[in-house]
Amino acid sequence: MRSREPINHDTKVLHHPVVGELTLRTEALALPGDPDQTLFVYLADPGSRSEEALAVLSSWAAGQSHADDRTTAPDSHQGTERRRNTAG
Repeated sequence: MRSREPINHDTKVLHHPVVGELTLRTEALALPGDPDQTLFVYLADPGSRSEEALAVLSSWAAGQSHADDRTTAPDSHQGTERRRNTAG
């Protein structure tokens, strides 16, 4: 199997509703086993505001995932699900 060079380099500016503007470098890589598929990779420059924003999103998403696990996990003592109370 031979390695293929990236087929495309670009920079994208995206707007996220929580962290605002993100400037990301992109690379499009052809998959060696399937030329009809492409893997897109998005990277923030080290030390950039975009890298910091991605770190914030990552920690926020991880927190949301753990919160969802805690609020919908089955209660082992009663066999029921616990749900977060969303009432005011």
